[in-house]
This record gives sequence, C-alpha cells and structure tokens, in this order.
Amino acid sequence: MNCRQNEEKVFPSLFEELDGGFVEARLHTDGDRGEELSQFQEQLARSIATPLYLVLDPDTERVLAGPLGGTVSVSGFREFLAKAKRAGEHVKVGSR
Repeated sequence: MNCRQNEEKVFPSLFEELDGGFVEARLHTDGDRGEELSQFQEQLARSIATPLYLVLDPDTERVLAGPLGGTVSVSGFREFLAKAKRAGEHVKVGSR
C-alpha cells in the first residue's frame, strides 16, 4: 500500500472534516531513525504497517480512533474521523 494513494485520492475529498479540529503529524519510519520510530509506532498502535492512521487526544495521548491501515476509501476515512470526533467529545465531557 502506498501513502500517496490516500494523499492523492482520499484526503482531498475530506478537506472539511480534516480542517475541523485535526492536526496532522507524520511519523516516517524509513529514515535514519527508522528502527527507533518503528518501535514507537508499534508501542502506540500495536502495528508497524504503513500507511497507518491514528487519532490521538492531544491532552491525554489516548487513541481515539485507529489504527486504520492501508489504502482506504473516502467513506471509510470519513467514518474513521467521525468516530474520532465522537470519542473526543466523550473524553472532554467525561473529564469535566
């Protein structure tokens, strides 16, 4: 699977969803620190697959959605983001 396929075919259709409170962060495991970063990814996501998508709560670092791996459809990724938003709202309400 290629990350570029999602970047070119899926993400452009999801601009409104992605612009609604999500901050993108990338973890590249193919560089000089590849082994170290792969271990970090495995700890966080229990997977070293690429591409791999997670949504984390920025305050607690809790996984709100994912891991979701591979090339995905627009509707599949849209549901993934909606699930993350619902989980994030639950965390904020529950932490008050």
